[in-house]
Amino acid sequence: VAYGAAASLVSRQEDVNSVSMPLLLLAMVPYMLSFTMATGDPNSTIFRILSYLPPFAPFMMPARLVLGVSSWAEQLIALGIALVFLPLLVRGAAAIYTRAVTRTGARVPLKEILGRARQA
Repeated sequence: VAYGAAASLVSRQEDVNSVSMPLLLLAMVPYMLSFTMATGDPNSTIFRILSYLPPFAPFMMPARLVLGVSSWAEQLIALGIALVFLPLLVRGAAAIYTRAVTRTGARVPLKEILGRARQA
């Protein structure tokens, strides 16, 4: 849904890379951190906190389980947090999509789309 909302900000296919790069980084940073966690201390406070946050949980929580520092209860808590976050993501992406898809021409800045939400 986030990629759909990001793609709605552009009107030409050539511009999709510029809006999808932040989303790609949002997935790559937790992926790389999960490898760092495996070589460092997987039970450190920062890794424990990050493993519950939705962008990080799909990569870090299974790694903590494999390394033996997480229980199935912690896995279910992280899943519950993700299930709470998902409707918020869908609602935000739908709002961005509906405000941006009707625009044509140049790329629509995200600030402008979010600013329209406050005005409406």
